[in-house]
Amino acid sequence: MLLRMARTPPALGLVVGEAGVGKTRLVQELLRRPELERRTTLVGQCHPLGEPFPFGPVVEALAQARRLSPRPGRLTAVTGALVPLLPELDDWLPPSLPPTGDARLDRHRLFRAVVELLDGFGTTVLVLEDLHWIDPNTLELLTFLVRHLPPRLSPLLIHRDTGTSLPAVAALGGHAADHDGVRDRRLRRRDGPIRADRRPRQHGQRLDLDHRTRRVR
Repeated sequence: MLLRMARTPPALGLVVGEAGVGKTRLVQELLRRPELERRTTLVGQCHPLGEPFPFGPVVEALAQARRLSPRPGRLTAVTGALVPLLPELDDWLPPSLPPTGDARLDRHRLFRAVVELLDGFGTTVLVLEDLHWIDPNTLELLTFLVRHLPPRLSPLLIHRDTGTSLPAVAALGGHAADHDGVRDRRLRRRDGPIRADRRPRQHGQRLDLDHRTRRVR
């Protein structure tokens, strides 16, 4: 299911499991698949900080683009809102935008800029890890992103099953543009090594890893 999601964007994937169940290994195996060789893969991570960095995991992922992605085509002026956050891409982006004086407008420009830049990278898998540490600002950005999902983007969200921020992250699937159903697949750790190409099993009582995908058309 995850391989299909990555190969046929736009799609949104959610991988949930207890610590140590193999979530990271599952995604690493997925990204090494030959079918994804020509796709841009960007990876960002949430960190357990008292004061999180602004939009930390998304900025961390975008900052890798210079070495992992072809240079995007012509970008509009709105992507200049990202210049303060992404000095690594300063010569890819238009000039920085002056503040509007309205925090809501500035946030809207920033969110639109993220969507446009990701769209400019072409066919992309965006992996965001450890979303059990997500901060409210990043959650708002992801909500906007999945509501305006670029046609060649497949976000893959990884979350430890702590029961705290999981409902908010899982609800992102409900914001996808087309509600054609969430397909649940569950893997048990005792079934052996978890592989990205493995056929999921749905029987058994102990379910350590849950990954969900939503196709968006």
